[in-house]
Amino acid sequence: MAAAKVTVCPAELPKPHESIEVEVAIIGAGICGLLGAKHCAKRGLPFIVLERGEELGGVWHTLANNHSCLQAYESSYRWDPLYRLERDEFTKPSGLRVLHNLRKYAFDHSLDRFTRLRTEVLTVRQLPCGSFLTVCKHLGTGHVTHIRSAFLLVTPGILASQFTAEERGVEGVHSFKGVFTYAGRKDGVDCAAGPADVEGKEVVIMGTGAFALEAAEVAARRGAKHVTLISRPRTRWVIPFSRQFTCTLLSNPMPLVPWCLKARITQWWLRKFWFEPAGLGHMVPTGPLQEQDWGGQCSDGLFRLAAGGRLSVVVDRVERLEGYDVVLEKGGRRRADMFVCAAGCRYNLQPSFLSELGVGFHTLHSHCFMGPNPRIGTASDFVFAYVPLGPQKQLEMFFHAVDLIRQGREEELLKAMQPTDLGAVSGASTHIGGRMASHHTWFAYRHWWSTQSIASEERLDSYLSIMSAGKPAGTRAIMRLVYEASRYLTTAGLLFKSLKELRRYPVFGKEGGQDHWQPRPALVRCGK
Repeated sequence: MAAAKVTVCPAELPKPHESIEVEVAIIGAGICGLLGAKHCAKRGLPFIVLERGEELGGVWHTLANNHSCLQAYESSYRWDPLYRLERDEFTKPSGLRVLHNLRKYAFDHSLDRFTRLRTEVLTVRQLPCGSFLTVCKHLGTGHVTHIRSAFLLVTPGILASQFTAEERGVEGVHSFKGVFTYAGRKDGVDCAAGPADVEGKEVVIMGTGAFALEAAEVAARRGAKHVTLISRPRTRWVIPFSRQFTCTLLSNPMPLVPWCLKARITQWWLRKFWFEPAGLGHMVPTGPLQEQDWGGQCSDGLFRLAAGGRLSVVVDRVERLEGYDVVLEKGGRRRADMFVCAAGCRYNLQPSFLSELGVGFHTLHSHCFMGPNPRIGTASDFVFAYVPLGPQKQLEMFFHAVDLIRQGREEELLKAMQPTDLGAVSGASTHIGGRMASHHTWFAYRHWWSTQSIASEERLDSYLSIMSAGKPAGTRAIMRLVYEASRYLTTAGLLFKSLKELRRYPVFGKEGGQDHWQPRPALVRCGK
């Protein structure tokens, strides 16, 4: 029986120590929240940013390690041309570099003056007039603040806590005699593969996601004798970091070339020239093309270390830890001086503070709005999938909606909004590797003659329908023509950069040093 919905009456709200009125309330001070704040400042909209953590930075502060690196080239993630993450666009920036630049960006634009740290949002309620009442509490003083706003921008991030080894069915964790650690930052503690002494030791990592590959690379840099990755059968591809532009070119929605052909060429090329030469042919995703995906992992270290005999991948499941051994389901054993659990993170599809509104990431419309209300927007890499096109495009859509609503043209916007089916909500999609971006995988296509994937088509349609709302007739057709023309320019640019990266990194990233690793910068801290 479904639980009855409890309606909280206004009298039950905690008495405020302070009441504030702004145009936009932003929940979350990560990249998306701060970019949203900059949009507000540019438009002259009064705003406030609420952040539960002690520092700006979102998941780059709460989940990423000091040794974490961006799984993309600098130019692919740069949110502002004046805030480059590295001087070289072919370099893998560190997570601390991202934090450094993000905080500098916030301070340079005075966004920190309108940000409240250590502030937890308790609930959000929509008032009869249509505006929102956000109730929050300072975690230090306990002071309660009521914030009334016309619009709500929800950017707390979808990634929540990491799954524990026990939750993934691993037994004997507490009896393990080696060093046990988690791959991402957990409860404020970095993965031990970075600070611990692993020189000449055996490191076993459960998982092959982004955190797992980061742990493998840092353990190798610190002199580990051998690294073993324990992987379930994969449905997602790992892309060589030094071949990102080439992979993007091969799978780019080039005009006149069917997507199914480009996808097969890309997969053949990865298998033939990367996985098999490195001895990782058994790791290649199998099954129907449309059930395979790209999970966002870009690593040269995986291939280079495997080719050099310093890393191996075992396709199996960890059953238990026993002494210094990792016991596998199929009966094999692996010696481990250190065991790293990289079992993935939970999705925070329903933030508790949105319960009263009855919306969450499972009620998305047009990849941007929560529920059918255009006054509640969101931005997240995991929702739109592309970096930086995802958050930037979502914010463009949301603030275009803000402009229309302020002009009294909300009905025109409502007609353009469409429900968005997220893959992580569907059990079947999750099992086949579906991403948060949509119900469809990266390689899924609608017709054999389609020049781009279904997910790309849906994101483009959502963006164009929202951005053309409230504009003169014919604008959508013009916008689509501009997009089609830009595909030719994009293809030419990708061809140039793919040739450039081929010259710079001939094989397995050997010319790039230690996985393009750069010294980390001094971290800018928020003094609030």
